[in-house]
Amino acid sequence: MKIYLLRHAKADPGFPDSSRVLAPRGRQHASELGKFFTEDERLGPLEIWCSPLKRAQETALLFEKSWGGSILARHEVEQLEPEIDPEPLVEMISLASRDLLIVGHNPSLETLTSLLLSGERTRARVRLKTCGFICLEWNPLPNFGQFGPCELRWMFDPRLI
Repeated sequence: MKIYLLRHAKADPGFPDSSRVLAPRGRQHASELGKFFTEDERLGPLEIWCSPLKRAQETALLFEKSWGGSILARHEVEQLEPEIDPEPLVEMISLASRDLLIVGHNPSLETLTSLLLSGERTRARVRLKTCGFICLEWNPLPNFGQFGPCELRWMFDPRLI
């Protein structure tokens, strides 16, 4: 199973934080990212887990619309909000049966990435820029105490498009 982690695209400043929307550049990056992966047969069909915050929801919808692939299910996941501990997500992911696209925020996505790769919150230092996209493969090892349950397949920065 593959786990795709997508940080929301660039958002406009605003208050309250939960109502912030994507900036024009953020909308462009989310759309371009989806379009870029249209030709990638390795991506999809997917189940989407998304933060309930507006900027993450917009990012997921723009990516999905321009990607045009098959979405099997969509879920709002409160544990993907910016300041919520992502550790319970590891157990949720372990119960999943299909590829996941997880759309959320920092610092929790960077912490989740470290947990999945190393089994520790800060051991694997990964910098995830806005609209950054990571592909992990679920491949737990018997010594889960020393390694996380995933392997890094690739990382992508939308500014490369």
